[in-house]
Amino acid sequence: MTEHRPISMRKDVNPAWFIFGWLAVVIGGYGLYLFRLRDMTSPQYEYYNSITELFEPNWFIGSGLMAGIGALLFCIWVGKRFTSRVGLFFGGVTVGGVVAMMGVQLMGYDGQLKAEQAHADMLTELAEVCSSQNGNGTAAAYQDTTSIHPTLLYNVDTDGTAWPWDDDQPAQWIPHSVQAAELVACVFRRADTVETCLYEGDVTLTRYRQWVEIWVYTARDRRLLTRHRIDGEMPRPCQEFENFSVGASTESITGGFPSDQQVIDLIQPMVEPTSPGG
Repeated sequence: MTEHRPISMRKDVNPAWFIFGWLAVVIGGYGLYLFRLRDMTSPQYEYYNSITELFEPNWFIGSGLMAGIGALLFCIWVGKRFTSRVGLFFGGVTVGGVVAMMGVQLMGYDGQLKAEQAHADMLTELAEVCSSQNGNGTAAAYQDTTSIHPTLLYNVDTDGTAWPWDDDQPAQWIPHSVQAAELVACVFRRADTVETCLYEGDVTLTRYRQWVEIWVYTARDRRLLTRHRIDGEMPRPCQEFENFSVGASTESITGGFPSDQQVIDLIQPMVEPTSPGG
């Protein structure tokens, strides 16, 4: 009488195949997860950037290889623990899953790159509304309605260079393209001399008050809709005795600029009006 071992009987296998396989899968999978956070608009983008900056540009490839190697190690363990057929089945499913995940990630990455480039091009085009005397003929016509008017905010330097606020403004204001933009808000940051105090030794301390001026234009024809000034905090008063840097004949103290939220609150009624005309 011949004795047959049941197919389902398990074999003793070194657990290292399983441990190192799953460890590699976890590390590789976590790397692929981080790759999803590369979008600059993600609240976790800074975390992704800080973790991956030492490994770019091979982070994605390395993570995929790690996950694939881990999957193979796990499948070898399954094959040795049970049967080669079961191992091959799990191997095909697991490796196929890793390859599919990488493919989806790459397709998404390509789409994200194109979207980011289009967004950057839009910011550059509409910056000219603040930095020049020209509107943008492809922008949307401003409509006096109660719906949100897509708007971009720019800080304008003293030399006329305009820098977009972009992520620092409400996300629902940001147009998805030049053709959707209706308004452009130009924020000029300035400072006025409040007082100059003279001290012994012919040294002076100048007090400056900072302020911003907001000009809101229609994006298409650069028609000025409103212009407002917001004053910042007053600088502290000159004291009876002041400390000056060694060898310096002048020093200055300034009050704080108005906050970005003050600027947003000021123009919000125009961007998100509750009734026609704001």
